[in-house]
Amino acid sequence: MFWRDKRALKRIAETDTLTGAKTRRAMYKLAEKALQVNNSTCFVLVDLDHFKQINDSYGHLAGDEVLKGFSNVVSERIRETDLFCRYGGEEFLLILNNLDKKTAVTLVDGIREKFEGINSWKELDSTTNVSFSAGVVEINQVSNIDCIIKQCDGLLYKAKANGRAKTES
Repeated sequence: MFWRDKRALKRIAETDTLTGAKTRRAMYKLAEKALQVNNSTCFVLVDLDHFKQINDSYGHLAGDEVLKGFSNVVSERIRETDLFCRYGGEEFLLILNNLDKKTAVTLVDGIREKFEGINSWKELDSTTNVSFSAGVVEINQVSNIDCIIKQCDGLLYKAKANGRAKTES
């Protein structure tokens, strides 16, 4: 019973309760394992566009609904071998194992299309657009995770500067 409870507590600590994504702390542990394999791996940093405006205009229940909606779309589209974590606030990190950059960008663009197509928000009015911007980096060898995320972040901000709702790689 002790070990079962310990595993349950670990699972709770490693999972974001709102979105079901892994936590940032859990991501670092799991990312280390992903980088040990010598296959191509893509890191994708995603930031929901104008999220603060959604919270400010519609309230935090609306923001929570958008976060959950995004997480549901991502979870439907990625493979079991991929890692999805809530990096912070409205930022998420995807680690796509054994996937090249071109395929990763196609996957991210498909997620964006599905996410932007949601029109059944309960807490938002029908004219509210939801979208995200993303930065994708392909890794072919073991690297420093913080440096990879910094590269993703630079590409993410380039996507935002180029009009948002875009992917840069």
